[in-house]
Amino acid sequence: MPLSATVGRTRKISKNFQSSGLSIALTAELDSTLLTRPEALQEQIANLYAQAAEAMDREEARMVSTTLSDEDHCGREGCGNGQAAASAAHTQDRRDGRFSSRLEAPMTTKQSRAIGAIASRLNVDPQAESRNVIGFDLHRLTVPEASKLIDHLNSLTTAAQNGGA
Repeated sequence: MPLSATVGRTRKISKNFQSSGLSIALTAELDSTLLTRPEALQEQIANLYAQAAEAMDREEARMVSTTLSDEDHCGREGCGNGQAAASAAHTQDRRDGRFSSRLEAPMTTKQSRAIGAIASRLNVDPQAESRNVIGFDLHRLTVPEASKLIDHLNSLTTAAQNGGA
């Protein structure tokens, strides 16, 4: 009778306050005589884990290659948590109420909450900060723009803690 072994792996990938997950489960039928050879059984199981990890690495690379890299989007230095200014086409799309890619999706609920919490703690108007820093009303921000606003608000927090403005 065959021996069945199942291994699984999961991984969380986060960027710009958005995350997605990968998971894989592999089941293999092994020779039941491996039960009498524990070291050989462990080698087979380790091999299954290695294959699962390799498959996840390939899938993660595929997922990343479908979105803009920081270098492509922000230049060689990258853009940290904030993103570069929106293109003219992007601006037009947003004024029409449409978002043309994942990087241009509306800000997430978590980003909105973070902006509200930081602004409240600093006693600043998040709407005014959004208009001044990003150039758009708060409710029209994209994921990267919301990240840029969060970075800006956090810099105000740091300045306030250091005795600055």
